[in-house]
Amino acid sequence: MKYIVLMLLVTTCLYAQTNTITDEQVVQKVGHGQVNWTNKVIVVTGSAAPNLKGGITAAQVRLQTERAAELDAYRKILEIVKGVRVDSSWTIGDLMQSVPEVKTSVEGVIRGMKRIDTKYYSDGGVDVIVQVNLEGMMASTTAKEIVKKQEEKKGAVESVSNQQPKDSKDAKSDKSENQGITGYIINVKGHPYQPVMYPKIIDEKNNELFGVDKVDPSIVNEGKIVSYYLTENAAKNSDRVKDKPVVINAVSIRNKSEIVIKNEDAKKLDRDLLRNGRIAIIVD
Repeated sequence: MKYIVLMLLVTTCLYAQTNTITDEQVVQKVGHGQVNWTNKVIVVTGSAAPNLKGGITAAQVRLQTERAAELDAYRKILEIVKGVRVDSSWTIGDLMQSVPEVKTSVEGVIRGMKRIDTKYYSDGGVDVIVQVNLEGMMASTTAKEIVKKQEEKKGAVESVSNQQPKDSKDAKSDKSENQGITGYIINVKGHPYQPVMYPKIIDEKNNELFGVDKVDPSIVNEGKIVSYYLTENAAKNSDRVKDKPVVINAVSIRNKSEIVIKNEDAKKLDRDLLRNGRIAIIVD
């Protein structure tokens, strides 16, 4: 997977209306558009040529062409959205196909796409640049379904409950050490990591430390579970991990998007910070 570096000054026209940061952004080129994993938006350009018919004015032709370009943008966004990975096993398209509620919710978000630029050409053609909020697709409906899918896949309701006392004990014993820490930067640079909507962090013993089911529901409902950055500096300058984050290096990646960290680093994690989504992931 290839990523490109977009500097804020270069992309002002595209991202002025999004939650921009002052450093580099993680942007994945997909088909006719791109997924910005830092700002959590999908941006595409819809195009249309004029359909000239006798008896209609130039203004009507332009309006029809703009509408055709918007329809083209909708089609392209839908195509991109279906391929966006929810976790290591599922895409949004998978969930849309199997769960009608997710399909309805996602299509509603896409219909609310925002036009951020329009280009007119001398031959009457029109380009419309639109964006869709990815956080809207990460809200409760999709999150609830992926939690169900994950539980069905691992069949581990008992194993999760069995490790709760261990997690609680570790969290309690490490409170004094973690005092003052405001978040965690997980460094996966050098590993073949693929950004997903709901990442997992596990230790070397395969204990799940962070995932959609371990985050406060209010944060899940806002789609603000995690953020991605290209540099440690960008992550530190974000509101995600606040003033005093701890940097933890990944040991390996499983299934392209499950992050493995050392057992000793896992013991340092504060469950309250994880529950509040104080996680930033830096990628290549």
